[in-house]
Amino acid sequence: MPENCSLEALTSALRELEVPDPEEWAELEIESGTPQLARMSVLRALWNCVSKDDDGEDLKQRIARVLGKTRDYPTTEHLLSHCIDSGVQPAVLAQLVRSVEIDLLQSATCALDGAEIAPSRPEIGWAIFQVDEDGKPFGQAVENLPGAFIMLDPAGREGGPRDVI
Repeated sequence: MPENCSLEALTSALRELEVPDPEEWAELEIESGTPQLARMSVLRALWNCVSKDDDGEDLKQRIARVLGKTRDYPTTEHLLSHCIDSGVQPAVLAQLVRSVEIDLLQSATCALDGAEIAPSRPEIGWAIFQVDEDGKPFGQAVENLPGAFIMLDPAGREGGPRDVI
């Protein structure tokens, strides 16, 4: 966010991202200069990649869309369809898929946050930065992704599955 952004505008932007306690995160960004809106935006984008938290209807629709297409190779949806045909309840399978996706993305946040990349090559590293209109990085690096990732679970269960068994 630009340096001259108001507390109200920052709070509103964080609220749109459905961040818990947006006022506190906005105050932290203004007081410390840490890019909380950028951090939460990255994390919300990752959560948007996670399957819906439902009773398996979304999963069944996803399977139907893919199985109608001709492929020369089996897809995840083919495997999921086989599991359902073998008697696995769609609701249980949906929670398994969602849990695996969350675990994978949680691991990705650790890697993005600068986990040891190549111990034999300490000169190699990366960071996430905000960019200006010209694509040039500015401000502090966007850090501490893993801890906040779980906090943003849209289901409100910090990545935990539904009780479907």
